[in-house]
Amino acid sequence: MRIMIEVLVDRGPDQAARAEEAFNIASARLSELVNLDPAYPPVPVQPGSDDLSLVGPNQQLVLVRGQPRPTVTIDMVRELPQVIRVWRDDQVTAFPLEGNGPMASGS
Repeated sequence: MRIMIEVLVDRGPDQAARAEEAFNIASARLSELVNLDPAYPPVPVQPGSDDLSLVGPNQQLVLVRGQPRPTVTIDMVRELPQVIRVWRDDQVTAFPLEGNGPMASGS
């Protein structure tokens, strides 16, 4: 099972190195519970109005993807202090349309 994690990391001084630095920081903070996906670079996200007070002046929120270690639950990841949100990264697949309705004809 893959999960998406919104995690709080320190803001790097160099814009070009931020993604790699954010990945390394997130990986270090989550390493006991989650194996991060190196093929999915951290994506900076703007904090919502409910989260503004959680983000310090030298911090940023990033979205990372990973896989919990075998004995780890999503709730265990959510309990980490630097983790803001966790979602299952379920695969979405297309499904065939049947019938004569407007969706079946592509209109």
